[in-house]
Amino acid sequence: MTQTGIVLDIPGPWPDRPAFLLDFAKANGRAVIASGPDLFNADHHLHAAFDLMPIDPALANAMWIGTGRSLDRDTMDKIAAHKSVVSLVMTNTGPGVEEHLRIFAGALRKAGGLAVRVHYSGLSHDWKRWDALLGAEMPAALFQALVLQVPFRERRRLCSFGMMQFGLPDGCIADPGIDAEPAWVLFEFNIHLWQSRPQLEAGHTFSRNIKGAQRHVLRRIADRRYPDGHEYLNPHGVWEMDPVH
Repeated sequence: MTQTGIVLDIPGPWPDRPAFLLDFAKANGRAVIASGPDLFNADHHLHAAFDLMPIDPALANAMWIGTGRSLDRDTMDKIAAHKSVVSLVMTNTGPGVEEHLRIFAGALRKAGGLAVRVHYSGLSHDWKRWDALLGAEMPAALFQALVLQVPFRERRRLCSFGMMQFGLPDGCIADPGIDAEPAWVLFEFNIHLWQSRPQLEAGHTFSRNIKGAQRHVLRRIADRRYPDGHEYLNPHGVWEMDPVH
């Protein structure tokens, strides 16, 4: 499985690949076509890869946690009873990627997909929230859909997970827990990395583009937040961000 590219895990009721392909073709017709390991839109302008994975006994609990325990009971029951999981992979992660997400995840929804889990961040969404995010202002909504920000290990650090999807390091910022400002700094920093691809080095600084914003000095380190091989471990490392005094 790739470590640069968006990977979505979508559980469904399909007992095997032939059943999935039949449901997919009935639901999508010529609008989205499944061919071998690939999906294409009608004019073959857009592409994604997929694989049908077996039942994952841990998936229902992971998605419950990943949605902030917001899935309704009916959806949870269906996820718990899933018969397979489609792993949907999109390697085009630049501007306009939201169109890929809408088309290909939407095609799987039509075919019976139950909800969405973002493989490399753990974020999960029911279809209502997923559709709302992809219909909102980009790129902020894209990052809300794909990249998680949570306190990690020490309460004074706030970290992102999922930037490896874009081939980029994650970020961790000093967070005294006084207000929401560190979360905004980290959010805007990650979007800046994606949009501008700046050539950053240790000692460079970043601040929000507002008057009087606190500057933060950067230091790049290896990602040691999880053991080697863990799906959330970012091979591109982590930018540590600390306020300049």
